[in-house]
Amino acid sequence: MKKHRIVFILLLLLLTLAGCNKQKEQEKGTYTEIGLRDTIEMFNNSETFAILLHQTNCAWCREVDPAFEEYVIEHGYNAYHLNFTNAYQTEADTYKADVDILVNHILESILQYDEEYDEMTLFIPEVVFVKNGYIMYDHCGTVESHDPYEAKMTEAQLQELYSYFDEGFSAIY
Repeated sequence: MKKHRIVFILLLLLLTLAGCNKQKEQEKGTYTEIGLRDTIEMFNNSETFAILLHQTNCAWCREVDPAFEEYVIEHGYNAYHLNFTNAYQTEADTYKADVDILVNHILESILQYDEEYDEMTLFIPEVVFVKNGYIMYDHCGTVESHDPYEAKMTEAQLQELYSYFDEGFSAIY
């Protein structure tokens, strides 16, 4: 009888642990690529979300994209990324009009002055944190001390970048 009791207790313990592991798996976040139209709709629908705006051929973007993905998954957030290069290839018919709507109307508050072209522009990579359709926080680039043409980000630089992500998610959740 004692053996059955011990076996029963061990099985119960194993089931409990298995349940805890499933719970931890469900707490992982997601990182989903979306297009221009989807991004515009999320703003228009007053949604709360975080999104990385980037391009394939951008050295800084190639550093931020995997860092942001790792961060959101490990912290259990759901976030998006809009790759303008991919959007150009898949949304060619509406690309120019949609970029104009997104950049010049929706993202107008985070544009920066480009001295070379003497105009306001969207610099990328740009991580935008949106609450109820309003931009609450944004971060452009990697970190001040990093140059992707010289080296990959160090662990200290990566932690500094994560601190900006912390601020952004704190602003919307």
